[in-house]
Amino acid sequence: MNSQRWSSDLDSCSAPSEPPSAWQHLALSVSGSRRRRIRIYRGIVLACLAFGAPVFIAETVIGRWSRHSPPRAAGVIAGRFGYSALWNVVGWTGSIAGFLIISYYTMIAGWVLAYTWFFLSGNYARGTPAVVAKFHAFVADSRAVSLWQLGFFALVAVISARQLNRGVEWANRWRAPGLLAISAVLVAYSLATGDVARGLRFAFAPDLSRLTSVVVLGAVARHSLQWA
Repeated sequence: MNSQRWSSDLDSCSAPSEPPSAWQHLALSVSGSRRRRIRIYRGIVLACLAFGAPVFIAETVIGRWSRHSPPRAAGVIAGRFGYSALWNVVGWTGSIAGFLIISYYTMIAGWVLAYTWFFLSGNYARGTPAVVAKFHAFVADSRAVSLWQLGFFALVAVISARQLNRGVEWANRWRAPGLLAISAVLVAYSLATGDVARGLRFAFAPDLSRLTSVVVLGAVARHSLQWA
């Protein structure tokens, strides 16, 4: 029981695996007014509360009330009140959207597997121009990208086939500490070899003159998606 709780806690702590997204709208800036920055953060928080929170609460209520899978949940509840079961379109839309999102993230996961193999086999480039050229050559090879994506699907299928205790929880016992260790190594490497002062200025001293409505809208949309 303790090991299950420990793995669950580690999994929850490592869930937000995209910390740069919190500062996505500041990534295009290098200096600016603190008051304006706080105003933008406030707008993003309000957008999350106005759009992300209601969607999250509605999905939770529908799921708990209907006790059915997402594609059928809304239709079941509508039927109880005498409305058409065509409300299932809400659940099907969410399921299709989830599938499209998964197809995107599994492709990125395939990249990670490919570069893990490149690193272990010593087949990696050195220097910025060589690294960029290698990446563009890799993503241009649709066959290789698809095969690595299928490899990730196979890995997920193997873990899922082992069910919860021997599959997902076992994987989390390795994944969460591994992610923490990788993050610690990257931080240590950056502090030892990088320009820390420049990095801090990049993160905390944005140039809000370069902050456009398109950037703010993109940041709000991404925060709302992660909240939901």
